[in-house]
Amino acid sequence: MTDAVTPDWIAVDWGTSQLRVWAMAGGRVLAAAASEDGMGRLAPAAFEPALLRLIEPWLAGAGRCR
Repeated sequence: MTDAVTPDWIAVDWGTSQLRVWAMAGGRVLAAAASEDGMGRLAPAAFEPALLRLIEPWLAGAGRCR
């Protein structure tokens, strides 16, 4: 397992065909993740689970897991 990533904030680019996220500390990228869970491919009820699948490890590392 790699070191925990603890971002200050998370940048998201969520297009119709892909979801991309970056864990950020100031202007520095700590980690990145992507999936094919674009908004055009999901029902609205699936938006939150799709986002959490990518960012939840970063939230857990910061002690902010749901």
